[in-house]
Amino acid sequence: MKKSFSLLLILALSLVLFACSNKKEPKTKDNPESISNEKERRVILPEIEEQVIYDEHNVTVKTKKGKPTIDYSGSILIPISVANKNDKDVDIDIQNVKVNGITVSYDNANAYQCQAMPNLIAASAKIRLSSDILRIIENNKLGDIKFDLVLAIEGEDEIIKKDLEIVTSLSGKTEQKFKPKGKTLYNKNGIKLIVAEKLYDLDSGKSMRFYFVNESDSFVNFISTGKYLINGTDIHGGFSFALNPSEKMITEVLLMNMTLEENKIKLPIKSIYFSLKGTDAQIMGNEIIEAFKVNLEFQN
Repeated sequence: MKKSFSLLLILALSLVLFACSNKKEPKTKDNPESISNEKERRVILPEIEEQVIYDEHNVTVKTKKGKPTIDYSGSILIPISVANKNDKDVDIDIQNVKVNGITVSYDNANAYQCQAMPNLIAASAKIRLSSDILRIIENNKLGDIKFDLVLAIEGEDEIIKKDLEIVTSLSGKTEQKFKPKGKTLYNKNGIKLIVAEKLYDLDSGKSMRFYFVNESDSFVNFISTGKYLINGTDIHGGFSFALNPSEKMITEVLLMNMTLEENKIKLPIKSIYFSLKGTDAQIMGNEIIEAFKVNLEFQN
């Protein structure tokens, strides 16, 4: 009886880990060889073999054999399994995601975050690369995937493992050219920020695209401050994006239809106003770039 209860408990914990990382999505009719974004541009998905991508501190993360899939929102899902042999909870975070050699997300919003229960034998989960990554991929191939893994074992110091790699059938064949186009917002001390001079159309709204180069020694975090105006209306929001030293990033700030409707902002979007400041994200409160104003105008 005791043994049966233990097996049921392990199964329950596995389901909990899976549930906190993934939602059940409706089936799609996508070609298994490729997927499309809002512009119907095909993106080729690679084959992925089963491989151990992390196996330290009694935590093991493996990929599963097969191709990534696509969910209802256009996000790429990479199946993995997670095991935790510790007697403590372990928070697992994937950050600083690079696709085809370019950073596309520093935080975990586009990837994976969950808590692995103690003595978890194996749980299925998925790394999620959101649909905005598809728009950023310029050569239509998802090949090289790298990221940082952050572990927080209950009661212990955080552990960071940098530049872990998922090897795919397209690895080494998909280096992406970094070609910033747009208005330069900042260019000093090895830190360069450019914004595209057009908005990108999405099913769910619009997006502003930023190109970020950090050749400084600081972990730079740009944060919007003060008013954030769209067509002269303050939407009472904000955004931020961060980048490690010696890296390049392409990122997007989404302007959701829901937000525009709630603030009674009518299309087309003709102007966007905000202020930005830069901080060193590793030193609390250390401002390295004074706030500056950005006023963008768009021809629609």
